[in-house]
Order: sequence, then structure tokens, then C-alpha cells
Amino acid sequence: MALTFYFDGSISYLSYRAASANTEYLLNLIEWPGNLEMGIPHIDDQHRILVAIVNKLYANVSQGIRQGDLEERIDELLAYAEMHFECETRYFREYNFPSATAHEGEHANFVRIVKDCKARLAIDDKETATGLLYFLASWLSKHIGQEDHKLARAANLIRASSLSTNSNTPS
Repeated sequence: MALTFYFDGSISYLSYRAASANTEYLLNLIEWPGNLEMGIPHIDDQHRILVAIVNKLYANVSQGIRQGDLEERIDELLAYAEMHFECETRYFREYNFPSATAHEGEHANFVRIVKDCKARLAIDDKETATGLLYFLASWLSKHIGQEDHKLARAANLIRASSLSTNSNTPS
């Protein structure tokens, strides 16, 4: 039995394997904590789906998936992440998010790193896949827990200001 547990303050990621009666149990790489909820339901749902895709990728790597199938999983992750990033960009525009350029740069960097890892899979698939999984767990934890929460706070402040202005307007 091997158990490795990592916690960086917002998301815990776990690597656990136990063999019993020729059966192997594999837990998720990332467990979703409630403190990452932003209060923007469809963005929260998208974050949970991103975590689920990473967990599926982790299960595939742990079970020794073929390189071609692994590349398909990474393509699935990239496609979903890019759709999600576009959704967040719409929020930046709608709420005049002050750090939009830096935030979008983080998204572009994420895509670049994942694509680079995908390209390196042919050279060293196990080491590259392990490094990619560590990057994904760490990046999602920090990005959602810190950067995306800044977006949520900005949106909530603007909404609150708008409600306050509207409630002070005479009828």
C-alpha cells in the first residue's frame, strides 16, 4: 500500500494505491473543497468539471493508459479549459476586471505548458505525465483559490454597488 498526501492550503491532492485480493483502488488526485466555491454557479461547475477531467487523466496515467489515449485526454482537458477561460474572459469584460490582462496571461501560460507536456510525452511518457499531473493539481489549486476568487470579489463588489445605487434611486 502506498499513500502520498499533499496539501497546499486550498486543494488537497492525493495519491493512494492499495492492493487487496488482486484489486487496486485508486482515489482522485484532487478532492474538491468547498472553500474554492466562488459563488458564480456556472464558473464553479466548470471548475468542478476541470477537476474531474484531471482526476480522469490521473486514473488513466495510474492505470498505464496508452500514449495515444493519454494525448486524447490531454486534448479533452485543453478544449474544456479553453472554453472555460473564454467564459472567464467574458466576465472580465462585463465587470471591468482590473487584472484581466495578467489573468489572461496565466490562462495562456497554462495552455502553453500543457501543450508542451503533450509534445514531450513521446520522449518520456511516465515522467512527463507525472510532472503534468503535479502541475495541474498545483495550478488549479492556486489559480482558482487566489486569482479566480479576485474575479469573484470584483464581480460581487460591482453587483453590490449596483444594487446600492438602484435602491437609493427615488421611484
